[in-house]
Amino acid sequence: METGRGGNGKPYYAPPLSYGMAYEITAALDAEFLEDDFWPGHQLTVADSATRGDNRERMRQALLYGLGFRHAYLDQLQRAKPQFAVVTQRRIFRPWGLEYAPWSLYISLKGSFEETLRSMGYTFSGWADDGISRLPEENRYLFYCPETASLYGLKQVADWLQAKAGRTAVISAATLAMFIDQTGVLNENQGEVFGLKVKLGQGSLEGTVKSQSVPSELNCKLERYFQLSGQGLKPLCLLGETPLVSQLAVGDSRLVVLNFEPEETELFTSLVGELLRQDELYPNLLYQGDVVARVYESKEGYTAVGITYTPTKNHNKNQYQVLPFKDPEAKGTVKIKFEPETDYYVLYYLEGKTSVLHTDAEGWLSVPLEGAHYGLAFIVEAEKKALLAEKETQAKELVGYWESDQIELPEKVRLGK
Repeated sequence: METGRGGNGKPYYAPPLSYGMAYEITAALDAEFLEDDFWPGHQLTVADSATRGDNRERMRQALLYGLGFRHAYLDQLQRAKPQFAVVTQRRIFRPWGLEYAPWSLYISLKGSFEETLRSMGYTFSGWADDGISRLPEENRYLFYCPETASLYGLKQVADWLQAKAGRTAVISAATLAMFIDQTGVLNENQGEVFGLKVKLGQGSLEGTVKSQSVPSELNCKLERYFQLSGQGLKPLCLLGETPLVSQLAVGDSRLVVLNFEPEETELFTSLVGELLRQDELYPNLLYQGDVVARVYESKEGYTAVGITYTPTKNHNKNQYQVLPFKDPEAKGTVKIKFEPETDYYVLYYLEGKTSVLHTDAEGWLSVPLEGAHYGLAFIVEAEKKALLAEKETQAKELVGYWESDQIELPEKVRLGK
């Protein structure tokens, strides 16, 4: 994990954020080790390093990365079960794509469905081309949206659809338009896979979306869209007389093609959201405000939730400014599904605060994030709050540590379990 300026400067993040990042990365990956950045003070004693500004802060961060890893490793959390699979394959060090971008290290990639699906409240697993054949048997949905498609990957999608009835693969026409062949050359698609050809539409499109499943009041204007041709295509949704969404039978399964850019988030949310609901796939999370969340379950019976204030992703690390933990403008709420009409005990771990919240008749629990870029909440039924007693003790110790200038971690948090 990088610390700051490639390991040469002040940490990017305030101490609570460093801890939370290490904790969640460990939980999300089920990691067995975590590698910190290099230590620039190798020619200094620990005592000397502790007297030097940036080195001192990096010592604290290194300890917090280690502590976050240790706590998550001991908690043995499991990610919430994914509802479907998404292929968003980043081609690091390879100059393929619509633009020359050999360093593809960013969360948001052109053509990816991930961020929109996450904002819609769905839980999914990430895969690469070579993992499609190994998807869990119960997986019925696959979103294929790599940075640049490969002929190999498209054939893997086709094989996956033909292997079992009732499956759905969703892809954008932009992804189908070009692919990398087996020799590593980027080519235009001439119908090599699925027998479909793609061309860019002329001019713009504007009007009312026509679909049996989408409200008629949905209006949109597209400056860029695609036209699809091939045998067996069936339009599922029209804008005027132009198909917005098309379906192709592949064996006893189906390929669904979006003829608009994935960046058209309102259109994507409406059309794909309804497509998923028709197949009884509903969001696990609901959001109010600028937040997203990840949910983990512990074997001991409590739930862990990491909540991020989404404008935080625009923090410019290149300015070498430490991202603070607190922000009075940061606010939002995530709704998580639990038992209906039940009290739940919530520990806001990084702030050392607790609260008792009540689920509504449908089981939604509203967990707010207020005044912070990030929150880590542990949740359990109120009558079982003793399960969080040790974490409450740790939280109080950590809050004191955040507010201090000391380096050495408090004994009660350092030892853990």
